[in-house]
Amino acid sequence: MDFERDSIILSGTWERLSEHGDAEVWKPEVAAGLGPWEPVDLPGPVLRGNDRNANERTNCVWVRRAFQVDEGHATRDAVLKWGGIRFGATAWLNGREIGSHAPVGPHTIIIPPGVIHAGENELLLKVRGWGRLHKSPTDVPLIPVGADLFWGG
Repeated sequence: MDFERDSIILSGTWERLSEHGDAEVWKPEVAAGLGPWEPVDLPGPVLRGNDRNANERTNCVWVRRAFQVDEGHATRDAVLKWGGIRFGATAWLNGREIGSHAPVGPHTIIIPPGVIHAGENELLLKVRGWGRLHKSPTDVPLIPVGADLFWGG
């Protein structure tokens, strides 16, 4: 496809850090003091293992990936697109918050000018976990209408 000519595909190995939801992980000095960061292949599940009880208590998972941009592309308009993050996410690029989205569905963020630079850039996502979903008084998750199409009913 024509758009892929100027795309940087970020699927592959990322780094994951569970919890630390109140930490300012987008700041390099904070991220360096937390850990360990573990490898995770994305797209794919960001939670570890099949322990449903542990996964349901997870409030957030941070994932990050460094990528290179050449000088020619660093000055162009750019967007960040993903097909779907089940419980929602907030994105930072090079330490600057660039956007967020609610649970389910694909999302596109227009990256503000000057955020991407030539050389190495770092994308960081704070992915909301099951434990952070808004719930009814009877502890039933409140999810958008039609979400069962993504979650299998």
